[in-house]
Amino acid sequence: MAKESAKWPKTLQDIPRADWPKDGPQLRVLRSRHYLVQVFAAPAPALVRLSINRTLATAAEWEAGIPWEDLQRLKGEAGYPDRDAVEVFPAQKDVVNVANMRHLWVLPDEIPAEEVKRLVDTGLVAQVGGSAPKPAAKPVAGGKD
Repeated sequence: MAKESAKWPKTLQDIPRADWPKDGPQLRVLRSRHYLVQVFAAPAPALVRLSINRTLATAAEWEAGIPWEDLQRLKGEAGYPDRDAVEVFPAQKDVVNVANMRHLWVLPDEIPAEEVKRLVDTGLVAQVGGSAPKPAAKPVAGGKD
């Protein structure tokens, strides 16, 4: 698989529809040396969903670990450089984790900068490359300090 991946360019390139899985729901499929990006229709308010995985795999699963910087670059290479996108971390009861794959929902409208700043300032979201502040520990009722 590594030899096949090495034949691809470093940036995403469209895969011809004839090479896609038969009758797949994808709108577009792109590949680079390191990543595969599939574009799917998504329910409103999203425009599309990008499903991203590495092109290398072990016998059991796709290689893990896709850095934020790569997700940002791949979103742009897939044609959405000027669109905001979100990644969802669902409630535990809704988790479906069958592959090392990341999903970005591309939005039709920009998230206002002041809203992003408010979320970062209040610690609800992390800044790029940083982490959200941890909430102060609360003593358990009846527990010892």
